Amino acid sequence: MRESDRLRCENGLDPRTNLAVLVASFAILVLLWDIGWLAVAAGCVLLFGLVSGVLSVIRRFWLIPLIVAVFSVVIWSIFLVGDTIFLTFFSVEGMLYGVANAIKLDAMIFAGLFYVTLVSPDELAISLRKLGVPYRLGFSLSYAMRLFPFIMKEAGQIARIQKSRGLDLGAGTFRERAMKYIPLLTPVFLTTIRNTNNVTMALESRGFSAKKKGDTYLKLKMAFQDWLVLIVMIVLTAGAVYLHVTGRASFDGAALRWGG
Repeated sequence: MRESDRLRCENGLDPRTNLAVLVASFAILVLLWDIGWLAVAAGCVLLFGLVSGVLSVIRRFWLIPLIVAVFSVVIWSIFLVGDTIFLTFFSVEGMLYGVANAIKLDAMIFAGLFYVTLVSPDELAISLRKLGVPYRLGFSLSYAMRLFPFIMKEAGQIARIQKSRGLDLGAGTFRERAMKYIPLLTPVFLTTIRNTNNVTMALESRGFSAKKKGDTYLKLKMAFQDWLVLIVMIVLTAGAVYLHVTGRASFDGAALRWGG
């Protein structure tokens, strides 16, 4: 097999290695609850994005993690009541718990963004096939990955059409601007369903159901850097499991309780 036939992602890693990094990152973030350890885990995710050269993708989607962080901190500060109350109905413990959730969710969002930037749908399908996932399921997952940029493109086009008809998406308060985006969801949703149905009929007309196993020209082969990254992720995951089992990764809030 020629070196040019080997499939490598933009960061030089095998697609299966990038998938393992994503799964391990999610597992580590789920296991950890201590803010300090979560900050370390989030820093490792950002470091991976920096080394892979895709850290700049955060600038394109910075609003999503910001909304998630603010929403998490505010909601948990109100509804998770602790012993230290400030501003009448906010609790310090709830706020800290919201910060932990914000770090956890935002780090997961960053890990997902890095993955979809580094790995194309075709690379995902090939890696899943090599991991033993049925061909049809792997194709379905890779096609779902293709839908995200399509949906974003359709949403932008529909928004431009509505603006040409006099809809001002930037006027009004934050709530009024948010409400203006709701009517845009219906055509985006219907367009996505229609195109998905068309793709399904096109695949069936070409005998997709009769194909049990897909073929690919490009081949996968693990290199030294892949094994090194896998070993590092195994060690980090094992460390997170140890911290979780021993209780050192739990949230150390004082007298947290639900209710009033």
